[in-house]
Amino acid sequence: MTRTGSATLAPETGRRNKQDKRTEILAVSSDLFAAKGYTGTSMRDIAADTGMLAGSLYYHFASKEVLAATMVRALRDDVVAATQSPAVPSDSPLDAIRRLARKIAEVSARHPGALQVCHGVPEMRNAELETLLSSEPRWSDKKWQTLVSDAENASLVRPEVDTRILREMLRVALTYSVTVAPPGTSARRVADCMVDMMFHGLATKPADDDLSDSKAARVAREVIMSWDRDDSGTVSDRRDRILDAARHVFAERGCDATTTRDIANAVGLTQGSLYHHFDSRDAILVAILSGFSSRMREAHEAIAAVGGTPLETIDALIRVRSAAGKRFEPEVTILKSWAMLVATGKFDFLELDRRKMHRAWERACAAGVRDGSITMPGSTRLVIQCLGEILWSTHALRISTERLTRYNLETVLWGASPK
Repeated sequence: MTRTGSATLAPETGRRNKQDKRTEILAVSSDLFAAKGYTGTSMRDIAADTGMLAGSLYYHFASKEVLAATMVRALRDDVVAATQSPAVPSDSPLDAIRRLARKIAEVSARHPGALQVCHGVPEMRNAELETLLSSEPRWSDKKWQTLVSDAENASLVRPEVDTRILREMLRVALTYSVTVAPPGTSARRVADCMVDMMFHGLATKPADDDLSDSKAARVAREVIMSWDRDDSGTVSDRRDRILDAARHVFAERGCDATTTRDIANAVGLTQGSLYHHFDSRDAILVAILSGFSSRMREAHEAIAAVGGTPLETIDALIRVRSAAGKRFEPEVTILKSWAMLVATGKFDFLELDRRKMHRAWERACAAGVRDGSITMPGSTRLVIQCLGEILWSTHALRISTERLTRYNLETVLWGASPK
């Protein structure tokens, strides 16, 4: 009887143990994907961190893509569930937007690894994963469209604000909000900061003068024009043609999945010829990102050096960041893997330049708080990191630089809602 009883319980125990192990594998994989990126994480890495043999891992998941599809499916289900939560009758349209923003941010915090997968998987072979990733924009778009339309109909969105961009910015920025949260900052606080910034802006009141005529804005325009002038004189150089092609390859395939062969093929060179100019794939990536990072740092420093009012300085910084998101779209896409890049120790210049750029924002914001022209919807660090995500969350939209810049100024600086 004892043996019969044990045999009866064994299948249930076995299923529970298998499910527990799958749950552990998914949790470990999420942490690894978030830290190292999808392509930078191997099944062997996952097996090692779960204390398993690599072969045993395949008993639970047939491939890394199957594992990734499981993670992304869970993310999708949680996002969809958040959009289907019952409305609260007492909520105003802005309350409803804030409520969904908080829920999406909490979902984001639970699925950091799946969000890394959503940045893209090169050469996908899994049909389910491909379908999941291609459908990601539709998970919450209709709900955001409804909520923004309700706010617009209630006269809570100024007519100058492009609501198509607004709902896309809400969707993207909140979905990926976990990537900008400083350590110890709750998802709710990140969501509130983003919503406050988009709808109430940083400025406490409308400007007395047209900031586009300020000296800081003129410097911003000159910097933006200089990017094209600098490139026009060097594009024929072979080294620069390699970098120009490589930036697109890295953005499309991901940092870890890109090989020197991929880059050589994109330029029309042999790998041997490529090595005459760069000794490794990482050397090419360093050259791309150091060039972009130094341009951004120099732009921030040039605007800060003007000594304009806080509003003039922030206006000019937003102009530069908006234009850079369009002009350097591949580099911005590559930097979505920021944590992975910095963790390698090969890109320390990114962190150094980031601190210098943040200093320009910090000083302008602090001066604005002192003279009453700026309000901060969170800690300085949180506001600046949310700013970065918001300003570059819609860089891939097929709209002009001028339209995106105008939108960013109308929302982030002045606020989508009437003051």
